[in-house]
Amino acid sequence: MSLQRLLELDGKYIAEHQQRGLGIAELTWVKLGSPTERKGLIACLENAIVRCIDAGVEYPPILLRRKKELERGEWAPRPKPSPAALPRADIPGLPPDWYREAAEQSKRDYEERFNKRKGP
Repeated sequence: MSLQRLLELDGKYIAEHQQRGLGIAELTWVKLGSPTERKGLIACLENAIVRCIDAGVEYPPILLRRKKELERGEWAPRPKPSPAALPRADIPGLPPDWYREAAEQSKRDYEERFNKRKGP
């Protein structure tokens, strides 16, 4: 995931001379741990905008707009869909419980491997 995708920015509306500002925002987002919650995103966008201003780089106005929308509670990033919510193709001949059982077994296998690495 990128900041551009998280903020639902359409690249065709970002002018060429604002691309460097978007790059600064992406790097800032990564350096701050790629926050996805409201407060973290607000701080990240503020930080990125200030860095652009200090460097004399024009940033895309949508960054300030998203920051203001987050502050007012008018916009929020879409949550990632859970694997169970993703569409699946039913395969003729397989029992309906097969998907659930396979997912549960996969989870158990993962937890077992994770606990082995973790140690006592």
